[in-house]
Amino acid sequence: MGFRCISLSAYAVLKEAYLHSPEDRDIAFQYGHMLGELAFDPSGKGRNYYQKQAEAVLGKLSENLQGASFEEKWKILRHLYLYSGKHLENRALGHEEVARGNQLGVLSVGFGCLHYSLDLIGADQYLQARSFAKEGEEAFRTLLSIDKPKYGRHLAHALTLAILGHRQEALTAMRKAADLIGQMPVKLDAHYDEIERLLSLAERQRGESTNKNS
Repeated sequence: MGFRCISLSAYAVLKEAYLHSPEDRDIAFQYGHMLGELAFDPSGKGRNYYQKQAEAVLGKLSENLQGASFEEKWKILRHLYLYSGKHLENRALGHEEVARGNQLGVLSVGFGCLHYSLDLIGADQYLQARSFAKEGEEAFRTLLSIDKPKYGRHLAHALTLAILGHRQEALTAMRKAADLIGQMPVKLDAHYDEIERLLSLAERQRGESTNKNS
């Protein structure tokens, strides 16, 4: 995740390349990945369309992985699970990768846990959401200690920290994400607002828990 502006010209070029050579695995992945990123556009424009298209392209690609390396299979499957909303499958895939010896498998664990946690929050299951957010936060912390920093990873880390109510750490992670693309957090309005929403929810839940125990 971590939507950034994608030009219409780049989208048109990649779409044309895919329609011309749908069997080209690299082109198919790049096109499916771009569709998935467009589905994460904070404005919500075309979200359902792009999500369905991403799932269709990556789903078709995942059916023909003969000759693909373990790393390529993991790349395709983790993006398919992310964009199709199969977050527990993504989490499980990550644990499988770690068990296989791929330390970067924590990437799938982190994103799987984060997005499943957000789904649980949407269903008012906050305690369960915190549990998955904690696992996701630990996964992102490990990932950022062993691999190069990227915008989407710091943003996702910020979101898990916000779910857990760690305000300063969440805002620091958000600033690191913004620095990587040369923007201040205030200019990333939708993501910044989401972090504030999650922090407010965590603070409210903490207050309710304190009142129950007093």
